[in-house]
Amino acid sequence: MTQTKRDTENMEIKNSITLAEYIFRRLRSSGTYSLFGVPGDFNLPLLESLYHKTADGKEVELLNWIGCCNELNAAYAADGYSRYTNKIGCLVTTFGVGEISALNGIVGAAVENVKVLNIVGIPPTHILNSSQYNIHHSIPNLKNSNSGVPNYKTYCDMVLNNITNNVEFLELSDIKNQNSNQVCNKIDQLIKNIFISSKPGYLFVPSNMTNMMVSSANLTLLPQINLDWALKSTRSNLSETIENDIIEEISQLLYKSKKPCILCDVFIDRFDCRIQVNQLISKLNIWNFSTMLGKSIIDEDNDRFMGTYNGVTSDSYVKDNFESCDLILHLGIETNEMNTGCYSFSYLPDAVIIEVGKDYIKISKHDGKISKIINDIMLRDVIQKLLHFIDDSKCTYSFDNNVESFPTYKNKLISKKSLENNVESKAQQTVTQDDLQVEIQTLFDKGDVVVVETGSFQFAIPDMIFPKETKLINQGFYLSIGMALPASLGVGIGMRDYPNCHINDNSEDATPKKLILFEGDGAAQMTIQELSSLLRYRIPIDIFIWNNNGYTVERIFEGEKRSYNDIMPWKWVNLLKVFGDHEKTFSKSTTISTVQELRCKIDELKNANPQKIIELIEVKLGEMDIPKNLKHIVEQMKLRQQNKSLIE
Repeated sequence: MTQTKRDTENMEIKNSITLAEYIFRRLRSSGTYSLFGVPGDFNLPLLESLYHKTADGKEVELLNWIGCCNELNAAYAADGYSRYTNKIGCLVTTFGVGEISALNGIVGAAVENVKVLNIVGIPPTHILNSSQYNIHHSIPNLKNSNSGVPNYKTYCDMVLNNITNNVEFLELSDIKNQNSNQVCNKIDQLIKNIFISSKPGYLFVPSNMTNMMVSSANLTLLPQINLDWALKSTRSNLSETIENDIIEEISQLLYKSKKPCILCDVFIDRFDCRIQVNQLISKLNIWNFSTMLGKSIIDEDNDRFMGTYNGVTSDSYVKDNFESCDLILHLGIETNEMNTGCYSFSYLPDAVIIEVGKDYIKISKHDGKISKIINDIMLRDVIQKLLHFIDDSKCTYSFDNNVESFPTYKNKLISKKSLENNVESKAQQTVTQDDLQVEIQTLFDKGDVVVVETGSFQFAIPDMIFPKETKLINQGFYLSIGMALPASLGVGIGMRDYPNCHINDNSEDATPKKLILFEGDGAAQMTIQELSSLLRYRIPIDIFIWNNNGYTVERIFEGEKRSYNDIMPWKWVNLLKVFGDHEKTFSKSTTISTVQELRCKIDELKNANPQKIIELIEVKLGEMDIPKNLKHIVEQMKLRQQNKSLIE
C-alpha cells in the first residue's frame, strides 16, 4: 500500500497515542517516509501499528512498508535510502535472527558514516525479566544452559560501544504513565544523535510495549527533528572569537598561497554541505580535487576541477598537479586506506595542509609539524564562515593557464580512444575495462544517480567525468560485496520519496533522473533476491552485470586459477522473469559481447528518458581484466606487505 505524504500529514494526532504510533510519527517528522524490513514474531505488533485509520475511515500506512527478502538486504536498502536522501534509513527486524542477519549491513553503515536506524522487536518484558525462560532466537548460557537464564541483552551489548553509541533499549520503567515523556524523549534523543554523529542507531522495543499509551506532546513541541535542527542545537562550546580567529588564519594562508587547492571529501556529503562547497569553489576560483570517497560532491564541469586524487594510484595528470600545490584545504576529511591510496598522499616539502574534519580543524606542514588543532568546531559552521569571510580579491594565485582542467584533458584522451573503437575490427572485439572507461562515460546525463558495487569496475569510476549534479553511491571503504544491488532498491525508493533532491534547484527540474547500477556477477549472486523487490515496487533502473566468471577482484591478489574464485554461471537474462516479471511487461534483458553492441545499447538507454522499466544488461568481460587504478592499488598493497615481511 502506498499513499501520498498528504494522507498521513493531515491525520489528527491525539494527546495520547501508542508507543508504536509515536515511533512512526517521529520518524516521519524526521524525513523518513519509507521503512524496510522483514516481519518476525517479535516485531509483528509494531508492524501492525503502521496501519492507521483516518477520520473518514480510510486506512493508510504511517510509513510506506518496503518488504525485503532478508534482513541483510533490508539493511543495505536502508543504507542506500539514507545515502540518497541524507535522511535516516530505517529497517525493522525481529529479535536475534533478524538483527544478526542485518548486522553486516549496519556495520557497513557505521564504518561509512551513514544514518541508519534498526528498530528491533524483542520479547515482552515479562520474558526479559523472567528467571526461567529460554525463548527462541535467544542464545542460551554457555554454562548451565538448562537452568540459567540467557542474557536477553546479548545482541544489544554486542553493538553498544562497538558498532555505535546510538542505542536505546526500552523498558517498562520508561513509561511511568501515559502522560510521561520519558520514553518519547529517549526516542527523540536517539534520532537526534544519529543525525549529529552520522552513525547508525538501534531501538530495542519489547513487543508488549508497542500498544502502551504515551504522550504525543513532543510531536507538537518539536514538530521536526532533522539534520539542520540537530546540528544547530549542538552548537560548539568554542567562543565566537576563537572560531573567527581560526577562520581568519585560514583566510590569511589562502591570501599568501600561490597555488592552493580544495580537496573535497565524504563528510561534505554526510553533513549536507555540497552546495556551499561548490559555491566556495566558484568564489575562490582555485583548483579543486575530489577524494575517492568524495567523488561526485564537486560539480565536475567547473573550469578548475582537476580530478580525483588518491595518492600513487591517481592518474598521473591529477597526481602531478595536486602535488604541485602549496596549500591544501581538505574539507570533510576521512582518512583510511582506500581514501588515501594506501596512505600514499604526497605534498610539496613546504606545503600547508588544512584539515577540516566533521568536528575539528588541523593546520600542519608536510614535515608533520602541527601549528594548530581546534576541536569542537562543526564542519558546516566552518564551510559557511569560509564562504562568508574570505575576500577573494585578496587572493594572489599564479596558476599556469596552460594547464587544462581534468575534464578537458580527459575528454581529449577519450576522443582519441573513441576513434580507435570506431575501427571496424575493434568494434567487433570483446569489451575490456579500457573500453568501459570510454563508452560508459557517454551513458551519463546531468543528475543521474549511479550506484556502484564493490569490485574491479569500482576503481575505474574515479577517473570518469560526471555531468553536473550526478550522484555517486558506493561503499568505498568497507567494501562488502553484494551491498549495491539491495542498496539500489533503497535509492530508488528514496528517489520516489524525494524526487530530484540531489539537484540544487529541484523546483525547476521535474524530469525524473536515471538510476543506474553497475554490479559484478559474483557480488550479485550474494543478494540477487532483491531483484524481486525492484520489480515488486516498480523501480525503473538500468542494471549492468559485469560477467567476468567470478571474483576477479580477488583473483588479482591470489588464486588466479583457483576454484575458490569461481562461481556457478547463470543465465542472467532470464533472472527478471524468474523473479516476478513473468510476462516481461516491466523488464528487458540483453547480453553484450562486443564494443559495438555496448555502444548501441548505451544509445538506446540514453534515448529512453524517462526510465520506465528495469533493463538488465549483461556485459561479458575477461577474467583478469581490471582498471589501471586497481592495478596501482594492488601494487601498493603488495609492496606494503613485502616491506612488512622485511621488517619482521
